[in-house]
Amino acid sequence: MSTMPREILIGGAGKQSGAIHLPILLDGGRGDSRLVAIADPVDPRKGQFTSKYTEALDAADTRWVPLAGDLGQDLGRLTNLAKEIPSDTLIISCPPLRHGDYVAWGLGQGMDVIVDKPFLTLPNQFGDATAPEKLQEEYLRLKELRQSSKHRTYDRECKVSVPLMRRVTTPYTTILQNLSEVYEMTGQHLTNMQTTRSDGCFRFPDEFDRPGAHGYREGLGTLTMSGYHYLDYMAACVASAPPEGTELSSNMTSKTVVFDARRASQDTSFSRFLGRTNTPPEEGSFQGDNAELDFSVNFKLGQPSASMPDCDLQFSFLQRGATRRVSPSYPPEATHDEGLTNDCVTVIHQGQLQSFHLLVAQDGVNGGRVSLVRRLNPKLAAMLELNPLTITDYDLKPTENIERNKAMVSGLLGNFSGGNDRAYDLLDANYQDLTMQLYGSTIGASVGPYRTSVGSTLWVPSR
Repeated sequence: MSTMPREILIGGAGKQSGAIHLPILLDGGRGDSRLVAIADPVDPRKGQFTSKYTEALDAADTRWVPLAGDLGQDLGRLTNLAKEIPSDTLIISCPPLRHGDYVAWGLGQGMDVIVDKPFLTLPNQFGDATAPEKLQEEYLRLKELRQSSKHRTYDRECKVSVPLMRRVTTPYTTILQNLSEVYEMTGQHLTNMQTTRSDGCFRFPDEFDRPGAHGYREGLGTLTMSGYHYLDYMAACVASAPPEGTELSSNMTSKTVVFDARRASQDTSFSRFLGRTNTPPEEGSFQGDNAELDFSVNFKLGQPSASMPDCDLQFSFLQRGATRRVSPSYPPEATHDEGLTNDCVTVIHQGQLQSFHLLVAQDGVNGGRVSLVRRLNPKLAAMLELNPLTITDYDLKPTENIERNKAMVSGLLGNFSGGNDRAYDLLDANYQDLTMQLYGSTIGASVGPYRTSVGSTLWVPSR
């Protein structure tokens, strides 16, 4: 059996793949590895974001597997390809509703898997009281599939990774390490964490109905976009200094969904500035009115009978904030908004021993700045031989997010084929246990106050 690494990329004709995946997978410096196929409804040699790679795709003899949108038919085509050219790695960068299906298929073929966030989704899940339980059941099923899998080339089970940059990049890793250090010294768990993120993408009514607009058509919104990143980082912080509580409760204090935005009066000054008029789509022509835009949710971790929780978490996501948009709407083939804006404030408390204040101000064109303030109890600071107060600034380049994502994908491919860069262990899908609990609890809270049990095994992977 050949040991030449072979990869299949699902969703390879979009903007994400053009910026991140194809520059890595078609890099001639990767030795004998080969991108066997790209599966996408669009021919990557003709796609807006990927046609520039046509020569490299031809040189690698990369096939195009046209996806028809029928899961059974599409999986049948991929299975036939895998029989003809067995492959080692599956990279999933398609719309999120199919993530779980393709993860299961890849494991069944004996392949390692890299899957974009979110790990799992359900159509129109926000406001669905049955969604949290369904998501958890499917997540556990995929974990069992992985545990019983066998890689086709290597003598081990298949690996599954979710490349979420806050797990493996500074200053986020600095906070995780500091939390863990104080926890190991003192046993003090995380007591409070507050995160407010303004995504800054004002959208007009007709934009929600455009294909590729982050899943709004299917009832998926901000929770499956940037929101998942932040829930994952909150989970990482909790697991770095874990409380003993076994009950997770959640309460949503506010929410705005597409239904609200489409029926509310728009900002007329903003629309005039962009030179457009607001004409909502015809009634009945749109699906996914329950896709979330803004929401604020509170979580509590503690013992079921306790009067006070061990740990409070608050997360507010603001989608309709400031924008630097220069065009009025998505072009039909777009997969992302053309303007990244990221204003985020995070405050973390580890009892009275340690706290962090993190400020991020980032723009996709102009770059940005991250400022991290760490405060230590004076007695603890003396024990650690550190100053009680430190302030660290990080400059962000305009291409920062793209380069970080490329580094993660490249690092994971290296680990899959025998590398041992332990920094990427935190991207293992096992670390999604608590993330999926927070994710499901957010969806549950969109219906009403929500409670679920969390087992002690949630803390094991990060200890």
